[in-house]
Amino acid sequence: MKLGIIGLGNLGLNLLRCFAERQHEIYVSDVDGDNYEVIKNSDVIFCCVNTEILPSNIYDIKNVMDVVEDFGVAFEEEVPLVDKIVVLCSTMNPGDTREISDILTPMNLRVCYLPLTLSSDNYIDSLQSQEKIIVGSIDPYTVNIVGTLISDFQKKPTTIVSMTSKSAELCKLALNSYTAYKINFANMMGELLTNYD
Repeated sequence: MKLGIIGLGNLGLNLLRCFAERQHEIYVSDVDGDNYEVIKNSDVIFCCVNTEILPSNIYDIKNVMDVVEDFGVAFEEEVPLVDKIVVLCSTMNPGDTREISDILTPMNLRVCYLPLTLSSDNYIDSLQSQEKIIVGSIDPYTVNIVGTLISDFQKKPTTIVSMTSKSAELCKLALNSYTAYKINFANMMGELLTNYD
């Protein structure tokens, strides 16, 4: 399958490694790359661009919207977009995927949210050891394609779960919060025990 990855940070780079082992034809772009070529040549495009949390505790999705704009440029230049799948992997706010879907669906694109979680101690291992594959879409075709692509490189059989994009976004935020609290708790306990005489 022809796959595209836009954004080669920790997630994008490790997705590239996993997909390359499966002999997919892969197109990539990063910060200064050519998103247009990725969009034109790929059937499934994974958007893994960076999103920063703002002081107001919401995510700045400017980089994601820049990619959405690139799809608009491709559409205006009559690049065939029918049934291409846009997989949003960046951490986003609840409802962002729906708004992006409202922009891209009239261009005949399918859109979903994929809340993959990575452990900082071993990115590739954690990417290949997902407990469940959550696909934020209720479109069976999209769920099947995206779920199969990700489950194909898992170390053990994994369940594919379909839910609304907003529910998937909330799952990702909940997992991020839980992980952050676990790390903070472990650090606090370590410091407490180190300082205890």
